[in-house]
Amino acid sequence: MLQTPVSGIIQHEQCNLLEVTAERNTVLHVAAEKGHVELIKELYHRFIKDNSFLSRRNSALDTPLHCAAREGHTGTVTTLVHLAQDCVENIMGCQNTAGDTALHLAARHGHGATVEALVAAHAKATELNKVGVSPLYLAVMSSFQAQNRNAFMNLIDKFTSFAEMVHLLLQWKPELASQVDCNGSTPLHFAASDGNRKIICAIMATAPPGTVYMKDSDGLSALHVAAREKRSSIVSLAIKKHKQVGGLLVAQDRDGNTPLHIAVVAGAPGIVNALLQKGKVQTDVLNDDGHTPLDLASASISLFNMVRFVMALVAFGAQGRPQRNDHLKPWSGHDNIGKGIERTSDNLAVVAVLIATVAFAAGFNMPGGYTNDSLASLEGMSLFRWFVVLDAIAVASSVIAVILLVYGKASRSTGLWKSFVAALHCI
Repeated sequence: MLQTPVSGIIQHEQCNLLEVTAERNTVLHVAAEKGHVELIKELYHRFIKDNSFLSRRNSALDTPLHCAAREGHTGTVTTLVHLAQDCVENIMGCQNTAGDTALHLAARHGHGATVEALVAAHAKATELNKVGVSPLYLAVMSSFQAQNRNAFMNLIDKFTSFAEMVHLLLQWKPELASQVDCNGSTPLHFAASDGNRKIICAIMATAPPGTVYMKDSDGLSALHVAAREKRSSIVSLAIKKHKQVGGLLVAQDRDGNTPLHIAVVAGAPGIVNALLQKGKVQTDVLNDDGHTPLDLASASISLFNMVRFVMALVAFGAQGRPQRNDHLKPWSGHDNIGKGIERTSDNLAVVAVLIATVAFAAGFNMPGGYTNDSLASLEGMSLFRWFVVLDAIAVASSVIAVILLVYGKASRSTGLWKSFVAALHCI
């Protein structure tokens, strides 16, 4: 239906193919943007005699291929690439005012099939735009944009497609993973910041081995970034691949901080425990200020984090920075911390008593009531057995917590810390 009106209009000279819109778009720009494959073929084979028409630019220096790639019209992109085989100028290498090629636009907007079509047609995956960004960066960053889309969109599927795009680009040009932006950040830094495990796996599986050790302008590796952003899954992945990235676990940034230092400062107990228990990292490394992770943990403003970090670090043999005995200063915050623990212990004791009371009462008021034989009505059900077991555990643990809190308060400084931590675990 499109062929006859178009043919009639052109043959009767009612329009000219060289006419452009206010944005200097030709008829091919408009057709490519709308994905009209058959119309493009009709126009090209019947009315376009000049091959350079396919590389005609609009006011933003976009070619029709740019328009099709931006909208994700894979069929249109394939058609334009095929028609342009005899062109003097390679339309896949054409850059617009921002320096973007068609591959940049397809990767930025998350059009995986279009990226695959362009890469298969030998588009230059190493081309940088005017801000020094490659298509791989745009493919990774498009995963950030997916987080802000409507709730009904399936993010898992999109992340999978982004990982496939990254894998495809790195298979084509593995050195893309080593490219850095103006801040020295690699694609691995961006993926670690976002916590995208699939993209990191795709990069580590294809990129050169030294890529994981690359640092940005602040001396931060991708593992430093993951620790700072509390991305525990990324840290666990690095620990799992210890043989491949072993040196990364103790790498220091520009200020001498290891990932353990950064995890303590960020208040990420899960990452701290993972680095200590599974990573077996060194706990006595000094940063440029002469502080070990234990020193930073002791200065934490969060009482619970401080207790948790100090207990975990000391358990793995962590020590503070070495000092002369005559230079040691008494810890001014000791009294305040002790009073804070005492006040918190009082509140926790009340909570533990309430839990014990409710759990004890539930043991007599069985769900479902009793039969005429004074037996529980639900006695034969497996869920009822679980209820009895869990209720007994609740009574026992809450009573133990009360005893520990009372003992700690009575023993003052001698057993206050240990009793407080043990009671927390019971509750």
